[in-house]
Amino acid sequence: MKLHLMNSAMMPQEGTYTQKIVLKGEFKREFLKFVNFGFESYIGYPETARILSEFLGQPVPVSRKETKLADGDIILVARLEYRLQNPHEKAENRSKTIDDFIFSIVYYRK
Repeated sequence: MKLHLMNSAMMPQEGTYTQKIVLKGEFKREFLKFVNFGFESYIGYPETARILSEFLGQPVPVSRKETKLADGDIILVARLEYRLQNPHEKAENRSKTIDDFIFSIVYYRK
């Protein structure tokens, strides 16, 4: 089993995904439960990685590598609660905080 950290709830490969929306405290507790075993970051935006690093107390690397899941893996998702209408405005958009995110835990079965 491996822990994956993402900024969108996606299904990168065939299988069964069970998603549970959680509060930020439960998200952090779940992260801390598994962090000693390591985790993969698929957080593609530096600002999101910075915010999560501060919130989780662990460095969260920026990465756009391909997601590969194995049976039983857990995905922690922190996604913005709103979608920008114009993606070119990302750099100009207001500063985000941890409260701008919706959190979920996704369980993957092959």
